[in-house]
Amino acid sequence: MLGKKGVGINVASFKLKEFHKELLYRFRETRIELTEQDQSPIHPHITVQNKVDEEEARRTLEAVQEEFSEQVALAQGVVVWRYEQNGGWTHLKTYEFPESHT
Repeated sequence: MLGKKGVGINVASFKLKEFHKELLYRFRETRIELTEQDQSPIHPHITVQNKVDEEEARRTLEAVQEEFSEQVALAQGVVVWRYEQNGGWTHLKTYEFPESHT
């Protein structure tokens, strides 16, 4: 559960956590301002559903638990977005990983 009103699937990846630490280090070095949430340790997950009523979230969780099976995934890159004060998102840049580093 994501709080009481959402469902997510945890992503287990040491490489992703190390990548996040490196990004934070580089952002701090270049004095890019980050929110408190963005500076926190990463808890990687895939959001399945968010901001629904508790009953719908419970039904979704049950369906995911019944149907989901663990799988291996390969990241192909990173997409950087900026959250705007009006609640929207602005796409900043897409970085594709070289095949030798995936």
